[in-house]
Amino acid sequence: MEYKDLKKEIEETKKKLKDLRTFMFNSTDGYKYACRVSSYGSSKITIYFNEYIAQDLSNHYNGDNGNCYITTTNPDSSLECTEGRKAHVLTEKQFNERFKKQIEHQKIMKEKRKGK
Repeated sequence: MEYKDLKKEIEETKKKLKDLRTFMFNSTDGYKYACRVSSYGSSKITIYFNEYIAQDLSNHYNGDNGNCYITTTNPDSSLECTEGRKAHVLTEKQFNERFKKQIEHQKIMKEKRKGK
């Protein structure tokens, strides 16, 4: 394979991967995942709706560049957080009470993005 063909193939693969990640990001497995990322002195909680995205984020923050701790409503979760910790499991009611502010904030931000 020539250089130009290889370069074209890589760019096409990158685009396909980006499209697949977008699709996966917008998919749900029926559970909620609160990911708390602490990195370089800041901390942020984001709610996701599928295990793949939560695990991908946790894999990114592996301890060298920050930490990721996950709380989920999935009782069968096999998620691993930073330092090999398992995700903390809560009932739906407990989860909604604990992360009420984050859930409401994300709904507001989603509506604002739709309005653009």
